[in-house]
Amino acid sequence: MATASQACIWLIAMDLLDKHSKKLFAIPVLTFLLCESLTIVAVPSGPMRQWIYYTMRQVFLVFVGLYIFWTAHKSTEVELKARVNNQRKHLIIGAILVGCIVAEDFYNILVIPMSLAPSWLQLYLSERNFSENVFACYFAILLIIYAYHVLSIRMQEAPEEKNVSDLDRHIEEQMPFYRNAYRLSNREAEVLRLVVLGKSNQEIADELFLAVGTVKTHIHNILVKTEQQNRTTLILHFWKG
Repeated sequence: MATASQACIWLIAMDLLDKHSKKLFAIPVLTFLLCESLTIVAVPSGPMRQWIYYTMRQVFLVFVGLYIFWTAHKSTEVELKARVNNQRKHLIIGAILVGCIVAEDFYNILVIPMSLAPSWLQLYLSERNFSENVFACYFAILLIIYAYHVLSIRMQEAPEEKNVSDLDRHIEEQMPFYRNAYRLSNREAEVLRLVVLGKSNQEIADELFLAVGTVKTHIHNILVKTEQQNRTTLILHFWKG
């Protein structure tokens, strides 16, 4: 069960970073499973084994968080850095909660073992860690809120089924929120998508069958609505959401 939950967390991280390697997915998950198994086999039975066993989960979460920040730091992709930066607050809160989980496990398992705790305290602490419950609830709420926003927009406009690149996919995910926030028309959204893809005015005109002058007008209107100075700041603003 623990391995499955860690695998799901790692999959979410890989999706955030546009990593799609089966090998990259399998190695950390199998390493986690191996460490958990070795703890059970190699460490003598007692509070220390219990604490190490549970702490392995938090070590894995720390690895995931550090990998996300390290990948974003060394990346030259503006959109990737912006996506990670948008989640920075939640990642920091997650890190704080992970620290609380480790501290709570240390106190409950090594400092005051359950056998020495009052019976009423055993009832509440015997199964789960309070901080771990808060961690799970916090990120479950975030997922529910995100799903609600996505579904509320998709009820108005269903996405087209087509093969797209990672950049196209992220633009498709971000565009409905951005368009609604700045009241862009459908045509302005189409033009903006191509601007974010780095297309020139002529390329946008050719793809949308518009005159170059019309494209310039749409871009001007988008800049006015979003209060941006030029295409470069507009693209950065788009990714920042």
